[in-house]
Amino acid sequence: MTTITLPSPCLVVLVGVAGSGKSTWAARNFEASHIVSSDAIRALVGEGEGDQAASKDAFAILDEVVERRLARKLTTVIDTLGLDPKRRQAYRTMAAHAALPCVAVAIEVDPARVRRFDFPGGPAEVGERLSRIVQTAECCGFESVWVMDHFRMPPQVGRAWDDMLESYTTLAFLAARTTTIRLGTLVTGITYRNVAHLGKIVATLDVLSGGRANCGIGLGWFKQEHEGYGWVLPSVAERYALVEDALTLLPQMWGPGNRPFAGTVLSVPDTTCYPRPLQAHIPLLLGGSGEHRTLRLVARYADACNLFGEAPELRRKIDALLRHCDDAGRDPADIDVTHLSSVLVADTTTELASLIERRRPRSMSAERFARSANAGTIGQHVDRLANLSGAGVQLEIVSLSDLQGPEQIERFGDVIDAFR
Repeated sequence: MTTITLPSPCLVVLVGVAGSGKSTWAARNFEASHIVSSDAIRALVGEGEGDQAASKDAFAILDEVVERRLARKLTTVIDTLGLDPKRRQAYRTMAAHAALPCVAVAIEVDPARVRRFDFPGGPAEVGERLSRIVQTAECCGFESVWVMDHFRMPPQVGRAWDDMLESYTTLAFLAARTTTIRLGTLVTGITYRNVAHLGKIVATLDVLSGGRANCGIGLGWFKQEHEGYGWVLPSVAERYALVEDALTLLPQMWGPGNRPFAGTVLSVPDTTCYPRPLQAHIPLLLGGSGEHRTLRLVARYADACNLFGEAPELRRKIDALLRHCDDAGRDPADIDVTHLSSVLVADTTTELASLIERRRPRSMSAERFARSANAGTIGQHVDRLANLSGAGVQLEIVSLSDLQGPEQIERFGDVIDAFR
């Protein structure tokens, strides 16, 4: 191993994919007080390290902290992905302004050690594996299956070249393999498709699935994905306007007639969409849990919201939703409160400890991974879901951290059985 002597003081920018060991390297070579972590700040200003909606605020604070530390000539280590060239250049500029050297440390990693999200067997087996997973879920009492709407893996969870199936093609495939389970995206980025075309896609899914489609939509956020596919990522304000128009246009596309639609940013002269959905009303879920704008739109237009966090945060957000419903003259009983969380389930504490050790990224302690994955025994998960239900959650959507096949679905089925 080559030993590198860094100048002191200096600015160190870590560069590497998620799970490559940047945090471990930083902790091994620097005092904790030297390290400024975007994940840690995101947890402070948001609902946890994975709360991407808090990223803008987190990076604003990170930049402020870095600038103030450099002004005091303090060695500072920036622990982020470091993959954005513009942000790296900004750090170089900050260091130059403070007359300090800036060093980029790229963390190389064996691909086998990085968190992987593809299934064993690769693309040749993914269809059959997905079929068995969703059919088992249907048998075990899962009410719905939801897929991400991305075209490449987000950097927070994997590498750009990891496998990522297109969402609506996948849902159509799953519709043909199942009979009762509902199908939706969590959530469709509103910038990815012409909204009227999205209405046609969802209507077709509903017809071919026998009336089992849900429609989840959200603002969209993944800048590199937009750039890679040649799409424009509008400002947040413009995306909110687009979402609000979509929440009005989509039901019109699915309803009778073909009258024109004219919204704030969308104009559709002819809303012809045949065949109509089998459902009289396809449920619309709006993703995001912002208490001022997002939940206001839920109260005015949507059939469901999707929230994050644990019971105390959920109660606050549900209270905000109730206030918006009151302002809009909407009956809160018409809106389903859904909740998304990662889970890791084992039968015993011994099995759970072994599972945590096998699944955790090398850069994350067992304790931190257990918290982020909501690791617990079946009994602990039953208690947790009961607490969420008591806080006002009506539908829990779980992402199984160790999902590889039917076995993990069956294990969580034991949790479902406790509520039957």
